[in-house]
Amino acid sequence: MIFIDTETNNLVAESTIKREFDLLKSQNPQEYNYSFEEYLNNACGKNGFLRALR
Repeated sequence: MIFIDTETNNLVAESTIKREFDLLKSQNPQEYNYSFEEYLNNACGKNGFLRALR
């Protein structure tokens, strides 16, 4: 799946977002103590920075 970053207007692949999330989680596991799916749902939510392209 492809997303648009609404802050930069760049297209981003889900695999890229997953790699970034895994890096963030490894660097700060207490702050990112939830799943990638939850992260993606939050990022695509009302106040999020991603929008899925269909």
